[in-house]
Formats: sequence, structure tokens, C-alpha cells
Amino acid sequence: MAQSDIEKSIHSTTRKGEEVAGQAKSAASDVKEAVVSGAASIDISGLRDEIAKLGQSVASLIQDQASSARDQVARSASAAQDSVKSFESEMRPRIQQNPWAAVGIAGLVGFLFGKMS
Repeated sequence: MAQSDIEKSIHSTTRKGEEVAGQAKSAASDVKEAVVSGAASIDISGLRDEIAKLGQSVASLIQDQASSARDQVARSASAAQDSVKSFESEMRPRIQQNPWAAVGIAGLVGFLFGKMS
């Protein structure tokens, strides 16, 4: 082979190598874009799922707390009602035995409350 043929062959091979390298760069760029866009869509959908789960957890927690508070208020109201009934059952006979003392005590208590405000 002549030197010009070798130079032509080298030049042709170099051009083909450059073309292949350009195509490889383009393919790598396309793959990178596909991976990035795919990862972004996966992250967004995963994030949406996590937000939905978090919302459900918070709603469940709020319902549990509200139910607990409602039960506690009901128990407190029941205890207060029992206490008032007990006080009434103890005071009724005393008031019936001495009604004027009961009126005097009630008046004194009312007077003291009036002075406090």
C-alpha cells in the first residue's frame, strides 16, 4: 500500500471514529435525559403517595384524639353530675330541718360573690 492510501485509510477511520464518538455522546445525552425525567416522575409520584399516606395518618390521629377528648369530657360530666346529686341528697334534709338558716347562708354567699366582682 502506498502512503497516500494509508493516510486516506487513517483519515477515513478517524472520521468514522469521530462520527461514532459523536453518536455515542448523543446517545449518552439522550439516556441521561431519559433517566433524569424518569427519576423526576418517579420521585413526584412517590412523593404524592407519601403525602397521601401522611394525610391519612394525620386524619386518623386527629379522629383518635377527638374521640379520646369526647370520652374524657363525657366521663367528667358524668362525675360532676354524680357529685351534684350526692351534694343535693346530703343537703336536702338539712335545708328541710332549718330553712331560715339555709336562706341566710345563701344570702351571705350571694353578698360575698357580689363584693368580689
